[in-house]
Amino acid sequence: MATERVLIIDNESKNIRNLSFFLKKMGLFVEEESNPLCALEKLHDGNGEFDILFIEQKLPIISGDKILKDLQSSNCKSCVIFMTEKPDLNTVVSLLQEGAFSFLKKPIDYNRLGDVVKKGLDNRRALFQILEMSDSLREANSKLKRQSGRLKKEKVSLKKINQELNLLNQLSLQINSTLDAHKMVYKVAHCKLNELIDHDMITFFHFLGEDAFLKIFSSVFSPHSDVIERLRSDSIEQYYRYTGKKLLPDDIRTEVIQGKNCGGTNNKISSLRIEKKLHIPLKVAHNVLGMMGLVGVQKLSKNHLRLISTVANQVALALKNATEHQRIQELAITDELTGLHNRRSFHNALDKELRRSKRYRKPLSLIMLDVDGFKEINDNFGHQVGDDVLRSLAVYLRGSVRETDFLARYGGDEFAVILPETKAGEASVLAERLKNMVKNYSFKVGGSHYTITLSMGVVDISNTHTVSEDELISRVDSVLYMSKGHGGDSVEVLCNT
Repeated sequence: MATERVLIIDNESKNIRNLSFFLKKMGLFVEEESNPLCALEKLHDGNGEFDILFIEQKLPIISGDKILKDLQSSNCKSCVIFMTEKPDLNTVVSLLQEGAFSFLKKPIDYNRLGDVVKKGLDNRRALFQILEMSDSLREANSKLKRQSGRLKKEKVSLKKINQELNLLNQLSLQINSTLDAHKMVYKVAHCKLNELIDHDMITFFHFLGEDAFLKIFSSVFSPHSDVIERLRSDSIEQYYRYTGKKLLPDDIRTEVIQGKNCGGTNNKISSLRIEKKLHIPLKVAHNVLGMMGLVGVQKLSKNHLRLISTVANQVALALKNATEHQRIQELAITDELTGLHNRRSFHNALDKELRRSKRYRKPLSLIMLDVDGFKEINDNFGHQVGDDVLRSLAVYLRGSVRETDFLARYGGDEFAVILPETKAGEASVLAERLKNMVKNYSFKVGGSHYTITLSMGVVDISNTHTVSEDELISRVDSVLYMSKGHGGDSVEVLCNT
């Protein structure tokens, strides 16, 4: 890695110093620049080709996103990693769509930085391999055009290469038009790959977060249940072969998507053709994100294998971006301390459930609760203990509410639970149960045990469906205040709001 060059563009000297020290320890050649204009001059210099650029997004004089646009216009192929203290979700998504590799939140987590750098360098090498292959195809295409009048065989070859180029071009446009992994694999399956490679079905096994998905696209026949189970087992086997990680069939969400001209179930044909299949790992650097499979394929040439490999590389890069996009979205709706939904996510969910309740005239209840004497816990034992208590309480609440309920940290020591299709009387039963269970539970924090009590307010809209979100929250706040006024450790209920 000693030949790789890195440029750090940041106006914060401390961050430059720490980041530079870490990167140099990795064996990288590091240059630093605090002035973005000087950095641009260095990048435009003929000798200024850098493998990785670390750019502070909120720079003075010229912003990081403008630097990225300038680099794109100059066809710079450096791996760009942005960093800032308070990343904005829309800005992060926009920069990733415009070609940035990753986004780091300051202060930088140096425990994972090395992995990010290695993957960035591997990603850049993969890009050059794809570009090199595209250049090779264009060169061959140009050569065949010059010789098209000589031999009929060369005309046939030219047609095939043009088909491949068109396919790769359409594929690139399709997979880069969305950051939704499910939509992306659907578009890949319909990119007319069967015009170049004869096959019956195409499968995609991939991860999104912790969830595993298998999508089976068939345009010839409706696969029998035994065939579906076989394809799922094959995906598990191939994934284990490449990663050493074991999965169970129940761990995978399976979906079969049939083409418009798909015929009826034909188990005999399925059983014969399913033996002829090819699995290709979808990986970026050495990280396997999933598998792509062609089922019922005929004899494959080297040219076919090269084409499939190129398609798999493009799909893998798109899956990587989709996974990063989902991770950023989850950060935007998740409370950092407790891992529960945050206040923003709560308001979105409440708005959705209110509209649903009004439309179908279904009851809806809301519980608001907080920890009695939480300020004294912070004052007497420190904020670290207070945070640990909130984390433990969040785990306890998550395991105690129903799957249909929506649990969120509203702010501070205050939590909220949305209960769809539930009247206040029913919600109060859950509230009383939670209150009593928490009161009798000893929270272990560090080497000590703590007991806490909760105050709760419960309201519903079972009688009228004209209440607004602000009105409902205001009422549950008032009821919670009444509960606190009675000394805490109590549940107050306001029915038929």
